[in-house]
Amino acid sequence: LARNQKLMDFTRQSVPELSFARSAARLAGEFAKADQIRDELRSRGVRLHDFPAAKAEQSDPPPSLPKSPCLCSLPPGILAERHLTFDENRYPFERLVAELIAPESEGGLAGIHELPDAQNWLAAMHAHAARPYAMRRNVFDQRFKAAGGFSKSDSPLSRCYVRFVCEVIQPMLAEELRASCPDLGTRDDNDDNYNYDDDEELLFQVEPNLRCHLAGTGHLLVHLHKDADYFHQPNELNFWVPLTASFGANTLWAESSPGAGDFKPFETKGPGEAVRFWGGQCAHYTVANDTAVTRVSIDFRVIPQPSKFYHERYEKSHRRDGLIRFGEGAFFQRMCSSSSSSSSAIYEVTSPSRKQAPQENAPATALLGEL
Repeated sequence: LARNQKLMDFTRQSVPELSFARSAARLAGEFAKADQIRDELRSRGVRLHDFPAAKAEQSDPPPSLPKSPCLCSLPPGILAERHLTFDENRYPFERLVAELIAPESEGGLAGIHELPDAQNWLAAMHAHAARPYAMRRNVFDQRFKAAGGFSKSDSPLSRCYVRFVCEVIQPMLAEELRASCPDLGTRDDNDDNYNYDDDEELLFQVEPNLRCHLAGTGHLLVHLHKDADYFHQPNELNFWVPLTASFGANTLWAESSPGAGDFKPFETKGPGEAVRFWGGQCAHYTVANDTAVTRVSIDFRVIPQPSKFYHERYEKSHRRDGLIRFGEGAFFQRMCSSSSSSSSAIYEVTSPSRKQAPQENAPATALLGEL
């Protein structure tokens, strides 16, 4: 009865009102309500654009998406896909995440789908023919959020993440940009007049995403898309950090350049590896994980040299309520070195005052010490 009453309420709304309500419901995670509004719109003859889920469920490369307007001004070299390695002992993401979501697992994160809680959750999902999107909000995603995830800026996991960005990602991007843009000059640690602020600063995503692509769900985890489809910043770079072995059907698939359509899986042996790619314009997706290995990963976005490459305004940068979608101070924070030394430096993470979409518990400062 309650559901029918909601549908009756929807019938009294105009198509633009329904479209806005559907978007708001999806942003709020109210997917059942969004589906009801979708059905009402379709009953009125409105054609809705949905990504080809049937194609994405398969391992065959899907057709490329239409090209989105590209405002990216980063040098071409830094946009290329790059695989990198790092010291997993200094940046123990796997151990820290496992302590939060599966401390009882003896087989590590790769086998968490065999835990009783996971089996019960999977049985319930299959019994109710759950939507693919529900797979992203699985029992381990719920555990991670209940434990605080990356929202606690003083937690060992958050400190590890910030240190990883400033000790691995920030120097790597600064070096690549200096090589791509000779006008930036050459870094000289003995030159007191050298200005580090411009080429060393970085905007980084405050709270990375945790993905648990459980084995045996029968569903994909992420539909075919580009981040530009969701109005992300034009000069973002994506970093994908798997915490388990990633291969075949359990990993992320991406094309090498916008519109290339040459989809290949990101394959890694396990912790200590990462992939940088241009997720803003390169389409990427997942397929149903029919392997015997659950893939757990974190991913985040950065914008190097924000004084040059951060956009305060661009098409669809702001929501209808006037708040910026992916702005500095909420989704992104600014990292700048207060010292020319690296591992022992204090890195300030600034939070400028500006109106934007809220994000709770954004860290104001981060002191990078040992865990």
